[in-house]
Amino acid sequence: CASFGAELGVPSIVVPATAMVHCAYGALTSDVLFSAQRSLADGIVSLNGHPSELDDARLDEAFSALEREATGVVTANGIDDKQISLRRSADVRYRRQTHELIVEHPGSLERLVERFEAMYEDFYGRGAGYREAGIEITTLRVQAIGRTRKPEPSHSSEGDGAVRPAVTRELTDPVTTEPQRAEIHSWPELRPGQTVAGPAVLEHPTTTVYVAAGQRAALDARGRSGERRGGKECRSRWS
Repeated sequence: CASFGAELGVPSIVVPATAMVHCAYGALTSDVLFSAQRSLADGIVSLNGHPSELDDARLDEAFSALEREATGVVTANGIDDKQISLRRSADVRYRRQTHELIVEHPGSLERLVERFEAMYEDFYGRGAGYREAGIEITTLRVQAIGRTRKPEPSHSSEGDGAVRPAVTRELTDPVTTEPQRAEIHSWPELRPGQTVAGPAVLEHPTTTVYVAAGQRAALDARGRSGERRGGKECRSRWS
């Protein structure tokens, strides 16, 4: 944070309370997602005289089957079905092309074709579409997203802004590689409203935050801090 943030001119650097276990924290609190899909071997849409092999009823039947499959997987992971949202989409292309566009299903086959052609011209330029070739739906997709309960971050009352005297230790500044003496603070003992001026080290049982000379760090009610370096605002946050 001290070196890269200052070098890149990043005004705010966040070091959250879960910094040392952020990956695991994200895995435990993220939503549950399952995607079901079905390939179509005969998904030709009737355009310009081509025979139609699809209609709204057949699409809805296929999508409904995929929704039941996806919902079943998500509820098996302990998610209430009331917390599940479903998204329908289809892989659409002009006939005999190699690549498809994934188009969100707007509710009808006619509107799906309109959305595909609009997206195609957005991607490849006005006039690039060639509906004379016919339109083909190759794959139907349904995403089921199960919303999980998210933990509420704790709030602390503001402190008086004073910092207890800290011990000092000689160390090598990782930015300048010069030896210097830095104050050593215990991260868990700091309180919101307290400010630490660099050079300083904030020690935690599982991680460390270094505050370089010219920077400062100050906790807010959620344990977030701010740093300043070289006259530029360079906020760093931790808890």
